[in-house]
Amino acid sequence: MILERIAWDAPGADYQPHPHDHDESLWVIAGEITFGAGGEDYRLGPGDRLLLPRGTVHTARAGRDGARYLIGQRRQA
Repeated sequence: MILERIAWDAPGADYQPHPHDHDESLWVIAGEITFGAGGEDYRLGPGDRLLLPRGTVHTARAGRDGARYLIGQRRQA
C-alpha cells in the first residue's frame, strides 16, 4: 500500500457511485464521512479505516464538519 495523499472534503461533499481500478484504503483523521457499498452504509470517524477492493462501486458523503483522511492505493502489477 502506498500513501498517495491527505484528502480534505468540505462539509456535505457528495460523491456519486463509482469504482476505482486499484485497491484503496482510507484512514479518517478528522471529521466524519459515510461510504455506501453493497447496499450498506459505513459511517467513519477519526481512527476508522476502510478498504475498498478494486472495482467496488461505492458512494461517499462528508459529514457536517467535512472530513480529512489519508488515502493509500495498491495498483495491480
